[in-house]
Amino acid sequence: MELNSITLQSVQKAIKAEDSQVLFEIIDSLFAAEIPDELLEVICSLLNVQDKAVRNNTAQLLSYNPNEKISEKLAVLISSSDIQLRNLAGEILIKRQSNSVVPLLNNLTNADDDDRKFIIDILGLINDSRSIKPIEGVLKTEKNENVVLACIEALGNLHSEDSLELVVQFFNISDLYRPTIIEAVGKIGSINALSFLQKVYEQEDELVKYSIVESLGKIGNEETFFFLLNELNKTNGPLVYPIINSIDILKRNFNFDIPFDERTKNLLLDTVFEGEEEFKTAAAHLLLDYDDKEIIASLLRIYGNNFEIDELLKDKFFQNLDIVLANIPKALDDCPSNGQSMLLLLKEIVEVNSGLTDIEKRNLISSVSNKLSSSDEEIRRSAMELLFLFDRESALLFIDLMIDDDSIWNKLRLIELLEEINNPVAKEALEKLAEDEEEMVQASAKSVLQNRLSTTEN
Repeated sequence: MELNSITLQSVQKAIKAEDSQVLFEIIDSLFAAEIPDELLEVICSLLNVQDKAVRNNTAQLLSYNPNEKISEKLAVLISSSDIQLRNLAGEILIKRQSNSVVPLLNNLTNADDDDRKFIIDILGLINDSRSIKPIEGVLKTEKNENVVLACIEALGNLHSEDSLELVVQFFNISDLYRPTIIEAVGKIGSINALSFLQKVYEQEDELVKYSIVESLGKIGNEETFFFLLNELNKTNGPLVYPIINSIDILKRNFNFDIPFDERTKNLLLDTVFEGEEEFKTAAAHLLLDYDDKEIIASLLRIYGNNFEIDELLKDKFFQNLDIVLANIPKALDDCPSNGQSMLLLLKEIVEVNSGLTDIEKRNLISSVSNKLSSSDEEIRRSAMELLFLFDRESALLFIDLMIDDDSIWNKLRLIELLEEINNPVAKEALEKLAEDEEEMVQASAKSVLQNRLSTTEN
């Protein structure tokens, strides 16, 4: 549809006829130019049609069209009784960013409580300093708790350092405000904000302390770092986890060192085993600073559960192969949940480090051979491959277990491994596999035996 053929009447006609195809063509044409003023109101009304695709395309058009009057038309929709229309208008106003500020502020003065909160929420998500003073003005006189919370949150989102004193005045007015104030102060992030957070920490409950600790991790400095270390030494329970997380963030941001004592080590290890993934990663980061035998042995037990942590751990393990090789047999025996990951790690280690001592090899063979009875066929296959990698003669001691594997793919892999070994035990094993009930296994084993016979005859 040509842009110059779009008129108020043609749009109204398409709306009345509920002709979605024509409306699509109209919207598509308007993407190419600024929407004419005389069409603004009727185009905005398309946000309220039944066809969802038309609404979505209209929202996309209005979000980025250069006509500056669009925000004025949409700001009026904040008062709509249609929640869906109201929310859609809010999303578009946020996308239009600074263009939406003045129309929203103009509607703020006479808005009711719900609309006032909604407008302030939107202004808080638009990074424009023109909103700060009007929002402060509302906060100073506001009686509605939800609007007060919206103001505090918005000033935090606007990172208004000048608003800090006003925001913290509400801290002792109501417990309801405290978590939001903590979050807002954290976003403001000034030296005075840090000082306030540390000052109120001791008097707060677990929930508020949690928010404070998170904020200190995001905006902290050297003083904050040592404050959190001190808190870690005297804190128990779930709050330990976010403290560790914030310490890790600050340590990596500023390259700080942490003092290492038995309590700290145990807390970090406990977090690695028991914490949520975010906290496990933080604890692993901190533990990796130390070449402690107990730590490395413990970290083996979590290998394979988190890709990010695994990459960190693998570097550490290769730097301390003697500790890893001494402890991986027990870890394999004690931790069935990550057996496959440890076997693959061990395979990497052996492939780049063939100089195993006799004691290391004997211990590894003992533990790895136990995995031949695992219920997991991948673990059985990895164990089989490792045994042949360690020592072919030792691997053949377990040949009966391997032949009895109920996985066709494991038997086929066994045949590949036996193909490289030319001794009576391997030949006997291939002959047994040549009589296997699975035709693929039979055929593969017979092929290897035939090739050997042909080679011998030649």
